[in-house]
Amino acid sequence: MIPLVRVKPVAKDEILESHDWYERRSEGLGERFMASVEETFLRIRKNPGIYLVVHDEMRRAPVAHFSYGVFYSVEQDTIVVHGVLHDRRSPKRWPS
Repeated sequence: MIPLVRVKPVAKDEILESHDWYERRSEGLGERFMASVEETFLRIRKNPGIYLVVHDEMRRAPVAHFSYGVFYSVEQDTIVVHGVLHDRRSPKRWPS
């Protein structure tokens, strides 16, 4: 069974903020970013255990063509996306 993906509100905000930033730089770039994030979600769904654990139960999957990572955990039959961050930003800035 392919698990469901639940994106936490803070992660949704990060995705939208990044989309808007890229779109302001070049029309269509934000849409390419969104497509790459969606592709990352699909890769995670197909094989949730493929990416290394970076902290406790948190894993990081790279976003192709962008310097971003999807931080997620696997909880029963659900993949929980905790954040989508640029590689230069620290996950420590997340709310507890």
